[in-house]
Amino acid sequence: MLKVSIKDIRKSTGLWKRFQFDGPLLIPDLRLEGEVKLDLRLTNAASRIMVEGPVKAGLRLPCSRCAEEFIFQVESELEESFVPQKEGHVRSEDEAAAPERWNVFTFEEDRLILDEVIRQELLAAVPISPVCTVGCKGLCDSCGQNLNQGACGCQAGDVDPRWAALQKFREGQNH
Repeated sequence: MLKVSIKDIRKSTGLWKRFQFDGPLLIPDLRLEGEVKLDLRLTNAASRIMVEGPVKAGLRLPCSRCAEEFIFQVESELEESFVPQKEGHVRSEDEAAAPERWNVFTFEEDRLILDEVIRQELLAAVPISPVCTVGCKGLCDSCGQNLNQGACGCQAGDVDPRWAALQKFREGQNH
């Protein structure tokens, strides 16, 4: 877990501190490659602690065209709020559904735990269809050969029999 002490800035509104991190992290649901780099500013904004700054990391992802794994470099700007967790307070459904609470995390005592904030920031920065390279050729529609590794023996007009009816319909639309 990545923990940051905020004891020194909780004393007065407006106080801030810089937090830099450059190292490996284990974050659930992410396959991080290499080090995560953070250069954050933590600011006491009266009733909350604001966390702002760049987040950089390499994520191991499958290409949406050829299915080969590659390292996707994420560079994102983190901007989140942490509010003190009230003892014994359980969030109601109304509180959880309120839009102004969606980007608010809680902290206990005098420390922030940044793992979940970083996880969400990195996941949000991943494109819907990540590709290994702009020129990725993908897979052959017929045999599944990775076309980046070479051509296959399939003919350009070969259509999987399950898609034949759709191909005929499509050809009829073009005439």
